[in-house]
Amino acid sequence: MATNRRQRTASSQEKLGSTLEAKFALIWRILGGPPLEREYRFARPRGWRFDFASPEDLIAFEIEGGAWKVGEDGQRGGRHNRPLGFRDDCEKYNAAGALGWRVFRVTGEMVGVAYLGALLSALRTGGGIDFRLARKGGRAGRFRTTPKGRIPRCNSLRRSGGAPSSSSP
Repeated sequence: MATNRRQRTASSQEKLGSTLEAKFALIWRILGGPPLEREYRFARPRGWRFDFASPEDLIAFEIEGGAWKVGEDGQRGGRHNRPLGFRDDCEKYNAAGALGWRVFRVTGEMVGVAYLGALLSALRTGGGIDFRLARKGGRAGRFRTTPKGRIPRCNSLRRSGGAPSSSSP
């Protein structure tokens, strides 16, 4: 019976997508973004799919999870960060671009109201935006993200453009 429960959980998880995809869909809906199709197949012979797409507008979103994940084999990163997965993704995105699609790759850190709101605003107005201000409440430049977490940047190095001299206060 436990096996059946696991199978049901796995199949329902496949239908819902990843937790990150569910979070993206919820935030997108709250922000009033246009309707998106999930797992949209854009190149039928190859079977390539986008996580989310608006076929009418030729806009697609790929949710790139696992950037800091460590796999069972000890390698860092999910499938998208490994050499073959990265190559396959490049083929997919190049094919999509050749067909006229605009593909936006979104990492887990970007799936938030501020970042997705800025992206949606840029899509609606057709204008540019400094996404550094949209990420982490506008404080993205103050920290460096590493596998161990966010590390503050040294302000004296940023202001002076180099290492502090001995005459610096």
